[in-house]
Amino acid sequence: RSISTVSKIQVVDNAPKKRVELHLHTNMSSMDAVTSASSLINRADKWGHPAIAITDHGVVQAFPEAQTIAGELKRKGKHIKVIYGVEGYLIENEESDKRYHIIMLAQNLIGLRNLYKMVTISHLKYFKRRPRLPREVIEEHREGIIIGSACEAGELMQAIVRGESWDR
Repeated sequence: RSISTVSKIQVVDNAPKKRVELHLHTNMSSMDAVTSASSLINRADKWGHPAIAITDHGVVQAFPEAQTIAGELKRKGKHIKVIYGVEGYLIENEESDKRYHIIMLAQNLIGLRNLYKMVTISHLKYFKRRPRLPREVIEEHREGIIIGSACEAGELMQAIVRGESWDR
């Protein structure tokens, strides 16, 4: 009585102006996503999106797979730009337990190198249940990085929820 047949829904993007996803997790984000980078990039290409960002939680393990599939698409005459990034955990200082989510996107090779450095530092020096980054470390390695506030756990959204002044 509780089993029924359903037909598969084919999702399409019919928007005339295509978007670029700048906050996306792959199966490398523990407990947050189950889809591979290849599947996500192929879907974005199928929908006609010009680019897609990979922003797993504190890790960069999906980057090689993303680079491989983007290269395969390019050889087929298709082109989708992969934006390499990370959703990190911003803290004020080493002793801080309060953390905010932050999106960091590599703008260029310098930014990619700095992203790798920050991921390494967050795991080796500031890991406390999660790979955290003090604000000063982010500022030190900021060149070539575009920073966003991530999600509802980002610093901006939390300030809005607390009703803080825009003058801060």
